[in-house]
Amino acid sequence: MLQQLLRRPRPDIAALLTIFAATAGVSGFFLQDAPRRLIAIGLLGAMALLLLRSAQLEGAPRRYGRYVAMQVGLALALAALQPGLFTFIFPALIVTFQAGLHLQRQAALLTAAVFMCAVMLSAAATGGWVGAFNAVLNVLGFPLALVFARVMRQVEEARQHNQRLLEELRAAQRRLQELAVAEERGRLARDLHDSAKQQAFALSAQLDAARLLLRSDPDAAEEHLRQAEALADGLRQELGAIIFELHPPALGQAGLTEGLRRYLAAWSRQQGVVATLSADGVGELPPELQQALFRIAQEALANVARHSGARRVELRLERQDGRLRLLIRDDGHGFAPDAPAPGLGLRSMRERAEALPGGSLRVESAPGDGASVEVVCEG
Repeated sequence: MLQQLLRRPRPDIAALLTIFAATAGVSGFFLQDAPRRLIAIGLLGAMALLLLRSAQLEGAPRRYGRYVAMQVGLALALAALQPGLFTFIFPALIVTFQAGLHLQRQAALLTAAVFMCAVMLSAAATGGWVGAFNAVLNVLGFPLALVFARVMRQVEEARQHNQRLLEELRAAQRRLQELAVAEERGRLARDLHDSAKQQAFALSAQLDAARLLLRSDPDAAEEHLRQAEALADGLRQELGAIIFELHPPALGQAGLTEGLRRYLAAWSRQQGVVATLSADGVGELPPELQQALFRIAQEALANVARHSGARRVELRLERQDGRLRLLIRDDGHGFAPDAPAPGLGLRSMRERAEALPGGSLRVESAPGDGASVEVVCEG
């Protein structure tokens, strides 16, 4: 047991043990009576061993209360053994500090009061101006020890509270990431069902019709094959767009403007749509804002590829009157913004935009007149 206690004690415990050792040295030097000297050193040694044990009792108030009570008894025995020397003061201050740090306020006050009474009794035994001076000087030490202990306790409680808040924040971030992943998977599943799966069914139907008409009406079969070919080409583009969404170019160190430029160039090659980007006075942006705007642009371009039939797309990123503005405009066949949307693309973009500081999203479109999506936020 002793070997375990002496193995790498905490720095604060080691410092307190040094005080006990110094106190034992003073007791051994001033006490002329050899038996009393050995008893004093034994009492200090017992207090030091208990002090080593105290680190293992933190967090268990009842056991720590018993530890403090034992230390108080040993300190009082030391005071009774050598009342005129006041060498029990330093161990008593240490015990008082520990009581204030780990016990309830009433128990800590009781510990300090007991030791203050012991100081007054020792001063009375000493007598004269020496006793009075020692009484005043040493009695004041116990309230100071309690105050310092309570301050240290509040600091530790605040640190633990902040640690809990940090852990809760990290857990919330993990949950948000999991929700975002689940939402993205659901959106991709809906996109596959609404577009690729339907096109695959239509392709299968055209091939079945062509097979049935191949001998009886070759011209009609040829028409069905041409339609199947067009559906297969559309399905290829749709799957390519979804795969491209799953593995977009990372922003990395390039920043939002360069990341959009790279993504737009790859998207243009993939979709066969002329796309341009203009950026003016954007400057440095927080990573979270860059990522959100990039995802909104990605979603808007995915909608253009799926639904608009556009030949040209323009992206504009600029800062106006201290606010950031992202505009995605196409020359496609447009739609009625008030009509129910078949997918969740617009809702997803709106939620991302409104989550930004001062963010908002505006959609303007009309059948046959293209469409534009505008995001405005602080940044």
